[in-house]
Amino acid sequence: MRINKQDFFDIAVQIAIKKGFISEKSTLDYELSGKIDSYFQLVSVDKVLIARIHINEINSLYLQPKLIAKQNKTKEFPLTWKNSRKVLSSILYCILGLLAPYPFYEIFKEFGGTPYISDIFFVVGLSIHFLFRKLLTEIGLLRKKRPLTPEIILFIVAFIYWGIFSVGFPPAMTLERQTDIAKALLKQGIRDCIVSKVSDKTTSFKDAQTFSEDVSFNKFFNIKPVDRNTCFRAQAVPKNKKKHTWFKVDMDRKTGELSKTCGDSSKPGCEEGNTW
Repeated sequence: MRINKQDFFDIAVQIAIKKGFISEKSTLDYELSGKIDSYFQLVSVDKVLIARIHINEINSLYLQPKLIAKQNKTKEFPLTWKNSRKVLSSILYCILGLLAPYPFYEIFKEFGGTPYISDIFFVVGLSIHFLFRKLLTEIGLLRKKRPLTPEIILFIVAFIYWGIFSVGFPPAMTLERQTDIAKALLKQGIRDCIVSKVSDKTTSFKDAQTFSEDVSFNKFFNIKPVDRNTCFRAQAVPKNKKKHTWFKVDMDRKTGELSKTCGDSSKPGCEEGNTW
């Protein structure tokens, strides 16, 4: 630690006054005074050596107030806007980190039939988590440099937390399975229609319970009537025409013969000759 000449001079003057060598500072010449060997010499304006103060004595007096200030600094934590902002920003960061998976989980659930959706969600989730932390750091709400241990703990917690949500995704459904569900709805709707006819009830499209809006919902197909006046004819129209083709069922009410056709035999669930 290096002490400049002014500090040496001021402290040496304090010691000299305390020891009774001088009564006031004005009798000394700053330019003539100075450090020689292990002492700081105080010289008067008359060029007379007034006192020789040992450097160790000056150093001890110089360091004392700094040590006291350092001790007080570690003990005190004044409530200022800067400190409050750091605490609030850390709390905000933790709250947003806990809530972040929920909206993204709901968004990703719309793609529940996509292969590896849980893995994609996991990677994207972790990226969002740390990108958000980077954003808060850049705008000054979080510290730019953090100790290694908290960083490791943060990564482990984020990894486990987003991992729990990604595991919660239902397994990806194959295209064949998606078409099987749509075809099952069509066949069940025809059965409901037969029951209505045998019971002498009306047989419009929505009279079949399976074709009602509450039951016929399907994530990959819309179940629609071919003719709204009858439930003996229905079709499953794909929501994604690049992955699926349409499926249709038509029952002859006189013969009971069931016709099952589809649009594109190159798509899953549609056999050669456009039947299923």
